[in-house]
Amino acid sequence: MKLRAWFTALRAHFLAATAAPVLVGTAVAWYAAGSFDLPNFLLAFVGGILIQLGANMSNDYFDWKSETDALNANTSAYSGGSRVIQDGLIPARQILAAALGCVVAGSLIGIFLVVWLRSIPLLVIGIVGVFCAWFYTGTPLRLGYRGFAEILNGVSFGPIMALGAFAVQAPLWSTPALLASIPPGLLLAMVLVINEFPDHDSDKAAGKRTVVVILGRRRALAVYLAGMLIPFLWVPAFVIAGLFPAWTLLSLLSLPFGLRAAAVSLAHYEDAARIVGANMSTFFLHLSFTLLFALGFFLA
Repeated sequence: MKLRAWFTALRAHFLAATAAPVLVGTAVAWYAAGSFDLPNFLLAFVGGILIQLGANMSNDYFDWKSETDALNANTSAYSGGSRVIQDGLIPARQILAAALGCVVAGSLIGIFLVVWLRSIPLLVIGIVGVFCAWFYTGTPLRLGYRGFAEILNGVSFGPIMALGAFAVQAPLWSTPALLASIPPGLLLAMVLVINEFPDHDSDKAAGKRTVVVILGRRRALAVYLAGMLIPFLWVPAFVIAGLFPAWTLLSLLSLPFGLRAAAVSLAHYEDAARIVGANMSTFFLHLSFTLLFALGFFLA
């Protein structure tokens, strides 16, 4: 029972959010520089996973302190937190200790890679990544409560993860790597946006200023739909410009998930229970698009 509670607290089903952009950065390094170092890849992957686990649990802890999750009556696998603290399954202090432990362990891996590779860019990427992970809901900044949640998630699970994975493989600047990091980050930000729709009332009551709270459901829906559309224009545009290989057009095969997410959200954006289908479809859109995108670089 305790192990199951910890698995729930870790929210391991969201670890694909880290795996996918790491694969993109690695694939671009293979495409642009022909380099692949397995130990560096594994260290970057494990370090990124640990930072995300720390962020997941710290988010649970600080949302518990602010009573955001306690106010939420519309919980699901995609929103409302893990609720292990609220349900008395794991004490809050243990969640906080585990969050700190994961962030410290991930940071130590990052420091090792920085020293081993003598990479200042990697150091900067790592510092920004840890800052975003902890202060997303962590005091005193609580940036996710101040209208920066979607930006922080997009940057963290786009440029930070992808460019970090690229930097441990290829010590050179790459415009394609930067451009390739945008679609994973944007789609992950849209995963967060659609997950915020059922949380609208509780977030507003707790003073958490998400895009859905700031704009209202109808205007936030327009942002969400545009955010899902952009990657499907982004990739063909840079294939035509010669910065992405033609194989990356494989990512467009994920379109059915996007269409399903759009249809469900348009029909049920005010219904916290029935919008869950859009939550799930957006998650699988991010995963399938990003994996196919990475595969395109590997095949090229």
